[in-house]
Amino acid sequence: MHASPSTSPLRSLESLVLIGANLVPLIGVIVLGWDPWALLIIYWIEAFSTVLLGVRKILFDERDSPDVVGQIEPLHELREKRGGWCPRPGWPPIYPRNVPFGLSMLGTWALSVVPPSALYWLSVDRSIVLSINLLLGIGALVFAHGAEFMIGYLGRREYTNVSARELLRTPAQLTLIVIIGL
Repeated sequence: MHASPSTSPLRSLESLVLIGANLVPLIGVIVLGWDPWALLIIYWIEAFSTVLLGVRKILFDERDSPDVVGQIEPLHELREKRGGWCPRPGWPPIYPRNVPFGLSMLGTWALSVVPPSALYWLSVDRSIVLSINLLLGIGALVFAHGAEFMIGYLGRREYTNVSARELLRTPAQLTLIVIIGL
C-alpha cells in the first residue's frame, strides 16, 4: 500500500491564493465586464513576472544541476564556481553557478517572446489603458507569486530540494504558452 504525499495546510493555502489571484482577472472579464484585452495583458505580465521570480529562485538553488553536453549557455564558466554570497541576513546564499541558468531564461524571453509580443501589440488597433481593474488584476497575481516565493520557497526552504535546471520547467512552459497565444 502506498502512502499519498502529505500536503501541508500552508501549501494548500498558497495554492488557493494563486488560483484565486488567477481567477480575479477572469471573473473581471466574465462577470464585471472588464475589457478582454486587459486579460491578455494581465496574463502576459504574470508570465513575465513568473520568469523574473523564477530567475530569482534559481539563484538560491543549493542542488547542483547536471551538465548538458553541447548546450551553449552564457557565462558557462560560472558553473564550476563553488560557494555563495548571502544578500540578506536570514536568506540563503546566491550561488554563482546558477547565474547561467537565470541568464538563459532571460535570454529566451528577450529573444523569443518580447519581439513577437511587441510586433503583435503594435499591429493590433488596441491601446493599453491603465485602469484600476487592470492594476487590480496585475497586483493580485504579482502579490500571490511574491507571497509564494517568500513563504514557500524561502520560508519552507524549498531551495534545498531543487536544482536550477528543475526550476526552468515552469517558466519554460509559460513561455511556450505565451508564444502559442501570440
